Amino acid sequence: MIRTLIPTGSKVLVAPLNWGLGHATRSIPIIKELLENNCTVFIASDGDSFALLRMEFPSLTAIELPSYDIHYEYKSMAANMLLQLPKILKTYNKELKIAQELQEKHQFSFIISDGRYGIRAKGVINYFIGHQLQIQSWNPVASYLATKVNKSLINQYEELWIPDEENHLLSGKLSDVTSIHKHRFIGVLTRMRSLKLPQGYDIAIILSGPEPARTVLEKKILDTLENIDKKIAFVRGIEKATSFKKLQDEHPTINFYGRLDAEKLNQIICASGTIICRAGYSSIMDLYTLEKKAILIPTPGQTEQEYLGKHLDQYSLFTFIAEKNISEMSKFLM
Repeated sequence: MIRTLIPTGSKVLVAPLNWGLGHATRSIPIIKELLENNCTVFIASDGDSFALLRMEFPSLTAIELPSYDIHYEYKSMAANMLLQLPKILKTYNKELKIAQELQEKHQFSFIISDGRYGIRAKGVINYFIGHQLQIQSWNPVASYLATKVNKSLINQYEELWIPDEENHLLSGKLSDVTSIHKHRFIGVLTRMRSLKLPQGYDIAIILSGPEPARTVLEKKILDTLENIDKKIAFVRGIEKATSFKKLQDEHPTINFYGRLDAEKLNQIICASGTIICRAGYSSIMDLYTLEKKAILIPTPGQTEQEYLGKHLDQYSLFTFIAEKNISEMSKFLM
């Protein structure tokens, strides 16, 4: 799909948001397709996403962008965003300036931004990748206003690329394109491929996402699995540190991993019976492509993940469990 939209030999900047690893991981198949089409690709991000892209594409020019540095102090996503709005706006304005400077220096033919609203420039064709067009909130007025602002920002780009099929199977009503000037469904994006491997693990836990939510869920899952006699792989999604040895000593029957490259993660998922992970959209696309049985545990307060978990459970694609009900998880693992 991408090679039909970006001509052979184009110079392209690909810039995913660093909010968990999902934006970066779903950018990987796009980058690979661009490279196969003999494009010159520059990558830009920050934090863990930047590290992941550099690990996957060590030979590409990599540009570190300013971090939004979002913290989750409260369960309400709306409260977190509202309180950090000045910082978000400041980083957004920095991005706009940096994007224009990069364009003037490198003369890109295309800029592809995955979730970074400030990465666009004059004198170049700008594409935005996103599936969350309609913002979910417990407050209908807040949802309406946030959706209106979100779509207004997306309409600053020449075209929106939605990583889903036209039937909205995975994204549901999140990908409602009302008021979007120009959009295109580009299909499911995944860096994974189906591998025929013998089952090495009964369960694989794949964690990522911002702290402290990641660590909180890690502890809850370990407590829940305490008395379950299964072969388990636990991919923590963080760099290895002294904490790994302590965890391994406390849970000798579990194999712990840090941040893995796509190939190793692909192997672990394909060699596992049941996957336990957050309800991040990129993880959902991976699991759907690999046709894996999975338990989705949305990050509390992240209304997008909560909606996706319930939506996909309703269609019997995956099992949804709220984090507060994690003790119920064991009945799906027996």
